[in-house]
Amino acid sequence: MKKILVTGGAGYIGSVLTANLLAKGFKVRVFDRFMFGGESLLSLVSSKNLEILEGDVRDRERLKAAINGVDSIIHLAALVGEPACKENPQVTKEINLEASKNLVSLAKKEGIKHFIFTSTCSNYGISKANENATEESELNPLSLYAETKIAAEKFILGLTSDNFHPTVLRLATIFGLSPRMRFNLMVNEAARETAMGGKFSIYNKNAWRPFLHVQDVSNAFLTVLQSSNNKISRKIFNVVGENIQKAYLIEL
Repeated sequence: MKKILVTGGAGYIGSVLTANLLAKGFKVRVFDRFMFGGESLLSLVSSKNLEILEGDVRDRERLKAAINGVDSIIHLAALVGEPACKENPQVTKEINLEASKNLVSLAKKEGIKHFIFTSTCSNYGISKANENATEESELNPLSLYAETKIAAEKFILGLTSDNFHPTVLRLATIFGLSPRMRFNLMVNEAARETAMGGKFSIYNKNAWRPFLHVQDVSNAFLTVLQSSNNKISRKIFNVVGENIQKAYLIEL
């Protein structure tokens, strides 16, 4: 039975992914500093296949303890989104870039074969009209968040070898229910405000945005974990449910 380390495993995506990994029969070690608490994992703590380790990804010694004995790593822990990163630029670089470099370097040194890095479709910036971004599209980061993700991607993929197989998933904007719910995401905010009779603001309503359900994110990670190395090693995948205009979101 494979043992998977999920950094940020108590978060919005991580708590959903952890539950699904356990349901598929994996052993899971969650590594999280629990900035938003640990309630998202309460329904899972009775599982004999779940191990919870508290720690900060910037702590190299805690990272060493976290990776001990695991087969694969899914690296979710990050400072996410443009507003949070803009407010804390130094912390953003420490967590999103330097900690990611430390973790992947330790993973390769310890002989862990698979490393899945969570990145973002924001790396492409604004795409050309009537043209979808592909994995080969030019990168045009418009935020510190995207800049740190691109830099981390390059470092991680550069460590590829016959015995070390990293994969990058560039995710669209996530939505959907999670035990660690977030309402600062466009679809979730719109759904909540509409249900409660409130108001929400949409900037540039004719712009197109890629969206992805949180359960589909989890399925993407599972697919990579269960794929042969020749299909996922040193590969980048855009993971998107659908592209829709913001104005259509208002209609929905």
